[in-house]
Amino acid sequence: MDNFAPIGSSVEEILGVGSGKIRLLSLVGPLMFVFPVSYAGDLSDKRGFKFAVSLGAIILSVFGMLRAIIPHLGLSGASSTGYSWPYRPSSA
Repeated sequence: MDNFAPIGSSVEEILGVGSGKIRLLSLVGPLMFVFPVSYAGDLSDKRGFKFAVSLGAIILSVFGMLRAIIPHLGLSGASSTGYSWPYRPSSA
């Protein structure tokens, strides 16, 4: 289940943490989808499948656009080199 095995050692080196923390970090994404499932099911039952899927598509589109725009506004913590926080390559 270790999907990040090819990059695990690089991430450990860059972030300065152990492999256990990298594995825990890889669980965050799937867990974030587990919690909203019951609310999505209720919405689908009450308002219909088409409404629920349309609302989900709108929400994902809005946050996808924000993710693309925010680095260009200077609000993301990106440095002048264009690299944002945890990854800043060494100058050597």
